[in-house]
Formats: sequence, structure tokens, C-alpha cells
Amino acid sequence: MSVVVATGLLAAAAPFLPAAAAQERISGGDSVASAPELIVGTAGEPERYTLEVAGQDWLYFDVDIPVGQRLHVAYTVDPNRAPDSAEVAGELIDARGYLSDYDALPTANEDSGAGLRSGFVISEPMNAAHRSYGHDTLLRLAPTGGNFPVGLSVSLIPEVVDGGALADVDRPPLRYADDLDAVAAGPVSESAPGEWFGDAGELTGTTQQRIEAGQTQMFRVPLGWLQAIDATAEILEPAAGDGTLSFKMFNAAEEQLTVVGEREIADDHAGEATFGQRSPAHYKNLAAKNKSRTTGFLGEHVYLAVTYTGVTSGSVDYRVAVQPRGEAAAPGPVFDAAAAEAAQADVEPVDKEMYYAAGFEEPAWRQAAANPLLWVAGGAVLLALIIAVVAIRRR
Repeated sequence: MSVVVATGLLAAAAPFLPAAAAQERISGGDSVASAPELIVGTAGEPERYTLEVAGQDWLYFDVDIPVGQRLHVAYTVDPNRAPDSAEVAGELIDARGYLSDYDALPTANEDSGAGLRSGFVISEPMNAAHRSYGHDTLLRLAPTGGNFPVGLSVSLIPEVVDGGALADVDRPPLRYADDLDAVAAGPVSESAPGEWFGDAGELTGTTQQRIEAGQTQMFRVPLGWLQAIDATAEILEPAAGDGTLSFKMFNAAEEQLTVVGEREIADDHAGEATFGQRSPAHYKNLAAKNKSRTTGFLGEHVYLAVTYTGVTSGSVDYRVAVQPRGEAAAPGPVFDAAAAEAAQADVEPVDKEMYYAAGFEEPAWRQAAANPLLWVAGGAVLLALIIAVVAIRRR
């Protein structure tokens, strides 16, 4: 099995993501005024795009967030189709240029590793207390590092009103590498992997595959509420190159999950590697303000992505066995848009500090009003006028 060490960008001849990666290729506007409207999907059925990046500072998109729902945006970069320096960060603003209420994670983060690099923007639920309430909301993305494609997945997900069997259950503890148990290989499934989220192959148990240099293979793994997926992978015939197999997991909204354990295997590795989802699935994870939990708020299924990087040719055979850990809870929470909207009806407006996003400035009159020196000077002028008026009246 021959393997050639990579010396440059493998994607030079294949700049776009696989056909299954997106329904449409798009490019954002360069300002609030030119932002195109973004069609948005739902949980488990996000709208998928391939975003074409060509050196822009910011890319703007107009998005509508209904009351009671959150906007979920996942952006994913394939390292085989982008330079090492490629990064994407995102934020939400309103049409006035104020930062909105949201949580975000850029693609450049400590969990990126050698495989798919993914980040997210998740809004707070839209209601009267939201900074952008009553104003148009815009997603803006900041890609850096050159020209490369970005897989974009966009969903609207209602706030949970009925938690089902999880309503009175606390979030399970976070899991660590020492908590993982190796998954024993079983009969090999005949299910074939997909190339991206949209055509991921269903996987329960064990799969054995050959992966080519520069390829990503995608599986969809069933997951119950309060469960977490563990997996054990093995290179079946070690290669002599400098390539790496990496393993990433994503939730049903295609946002990257935090994975613990051995998430990567060198292609000359002769042993097994066990890794697993850090946070068991619970809808309350979304409000935890802990990025190790944030995206672990959906059950039903996770995506397992296997990516081969570091070489420009050749292939390796590998095996991976998956298993959900923990007892599944049912029924799960209900994501109902009408109920979520009704539940927000009594939310009162909240007086919040407003902050302009980078590149936007306060009007001159507001800057002047906030300048304490001008207030002092104005007070001195006013005092002088009062003294003058009093002096005139005494004459």
C-alpha cells in the first residue's frame, strides 16, 4: 500500500465540497444592505449550503428568527480542501449594527485536530428580552486564510416547553477519557458511508471501510436521550506514510460535539483507539453556558466523520465499532414552534447594554453625549450663562 506525504493543498484540483455537502452554492453580501436572505431548515433537517469564500472580510446574510426559536448555524471546513490557516468565525448582529444575543465558537479551537474543523453560532431564544427583538437579524461570518469552501448548515429550533421524560432529570455528568470503555467489534455492517451529512450512511455496530487520501466518510449513528456514543477504531493494515485518520462527532443540527479519548490515529498505528461523546444527550445542555455541553442538546442521532489527512495519495483500511452508553429515556422532549412562541408571550423587555459590532460606529451625537469632558464643558458654559443673567438682572 503506497502513501505519498502531502506537500501542499490536496484540494487544488477539487476546491468544492462533495456534491452531498450542499443543496446550493452561495456567497454572502459585503454589507448589511446587500445581505441575501438565507432559507433556514429545522432540527434534523437543516438547510445546507456550500459557502464560497474569496478573501472577503465579512459575509452578511439576512435571517428571520421567529419568537420562541433559536437560530443554529454550523460552519465546517474540510482540511483537505482548505489551507492550514483557514478559519471561520461568526456572530449575529441587527440591522443597526448592534451585537445580538448569541453563543459562538470559531473553527480555530483546541478540539479542531487534524479532521473536519467546525464552529457554530447559536442565538438566544427570540423574545421581548432579546437585544434584536423587533429588528432584522443578520448572520455575519469572518473567513480568513485564503479561498476555500465552507459547509454551512442552518436550522431554526424551538425552545422546549414539554421536556417529556427528561423534564425533571438533571443533565448527566460530563464524561472523560477514563470513563470510556472499548467497544468490541461485531459482525460487519454492509451499510456504506456517505461523503457528507446529507448522504451519511446509517451505522449500528461495526463497519469496515477503505478510505482514500483526502476523503471524508460520514456515518449516522442512532442515539437515545441521556445516551452518549462510544467508538473504538483500528487501522487494519498499517501504512508507511505520515497520514492521520481523525474522528469527529456532530449533533443532528450538524454542530460539532466535544469528543474525548483518542480522536486521531496515525496511519501506521497498529493498535486500537477509543473515543466518545463527552456530554450525554439532554436538551438542558443548550443552556449550560459550557461549550463542552452546548451542542449535546439533541438526541435521535449523531454523525461520525472519518477524515484521512496528511497524504496526497494512497488509502488505508480501518474498522470502527460504535455503541450508545447509558439507558435511553423516552419520550423525549417536544420541539413545538407554536407552543414555544406562546410560552414567550409573557417575557418582559429587559434594559441591556448595547454594543456595536466591529466595523460599526456610534453616531457622532451619541459619542458626544457619552463624553464626560463635554458634559463638564457644557456645565461650565451653562453656569456662566446663569451667572451672566443674574448679573444683568441686578443692574
